[in-house]
Amino acid sequence: MTRPLPAVIAAVQNASQRMADRHTPFVMNEWYVAAFGEEIKDQLLARTLLGKRLVFFRSTQGHVVALEDRCPHRSMPLSAGTLDRDTIVCGYHGLRFNTEGDCIEVPSQANCPHNMGIRAYRTHERGAVVWIWMARRAKPTSTNCLRKTGWRAPSGNALKAIWACKRAMCACTRTCWT
Repeated sequence: MTRPLPAVIAAVQNASQRMADRHTPFVMNEWYVAAFGEEIKDQLLARTLLGKRLVFFRSTQGHVVALEDRCPHRSMPLSAGTLDRDTIVCGYHGLRFNTEGDCIEVPSQANCPHNMGIRAYRTHERGAVVWIWMARRAKPTSTNCLRKTGWRAPSGNALKAIWACKRAMCACTRTCWT
């Protein structure tokens, strides 16, 4: 085997410097798979997606709720708190947050501060899969791209392969789910 020409080596090195690495930010303006619908029940579920800590639960109407998993008061994970109907109660001082992320009760105060709250994420449940929109300001694209039929929850070895992945959105999920 012969050594590649110096121009080819330089071109490959130049191209590799423009590739994504661990410092490349995630693309937020897309729908991402957050969980299987059967995982999200009427209890708190903590999950980290795209480097963001989230807490999921199912509302009394059956909708999937995704909120930032951090109390704005002392940064306590809200997933360590309790779920009371459609509100999360922080385990530290008992601050209560609704499904939109608004703080609706502070036990030690008569009135709740209006500017206190956490981020709520848009979710969409299609078949066995729950999707989440991670962007802060951009409006979600249409959910038409999520209308693919035939989504099903994996079982057996396929399920083990998914949970063995280091990230919820690794490349193997594309093949494990078919």
